[in-house]
Amino acid sequence: MVVTGADGEEKVLHFRSCVVKHFDQCKWDGCQDVVWTDRKSIREHMEMTHGVYWDPDERITCRWENCESNLSIDSLFRHITNTHMNVTRASCVHG
Repeated sequence: MVVTGADGEEKVLHFRSCVVKHFDQCKWDGCQDVVWTDRKSIREHMEMTHGVYWDPDERITCRWENCESNLSIDSLFRHITNTHMNVTRASCVHG
């Protein structure tokens, strides 16, 4: 993404590299692994550990502790980070 600063200088922001991540516990179907809270890491964990693969046409019931939301796989990783891990806002570490 290219943004123009107050000084008129253009800056190129690489969104993923600016996201501040932290660790949280996965609670999918009794899992207790500690994982990074960004969507890419959640997606990799879900694929490698739980066999949940991204398919835009598939729907899935969330198996997170105390959740039974039915949603598209396309929305699952955002649902997990925003709803269960409370990651609702990305902050740029570069200002």
